[in-house]
Amino acid sequence: MKRGEHGVWQRRFWEHLIRDQQDFARHMDYVHYNPVKHGHARCPHQWKHSSFHRWVKEGVYRPDWLCQCRENSNPPDFEAISHSVGE
Repeated sequence: MKRGEHGVWQRRFWEHLIRDQQDFARHMDYVHYNPVKHGHARCPHQWKHSSFHRWVKEGVYRPDWLCQCRENSNPPDFEAISHSVGE
């Protein structure tokens, strides 16, 4: 309300139809890395509210995916990914 937004959706809300498996994977990576990107967690596995944990149990992600707890991991180029998912 403070920002002059009305209803449920934010001003910059847009719809996006997932085109294929690769598009879905990019969106999931973006969502799972977002808490790290915004400083809420150091690694995806540290954000307890994430669906990341369920996807690890299902074998989609490794438990140490983009883990910054170790010195040998580099974060992805989410600048490029954000353009493809519409941020």
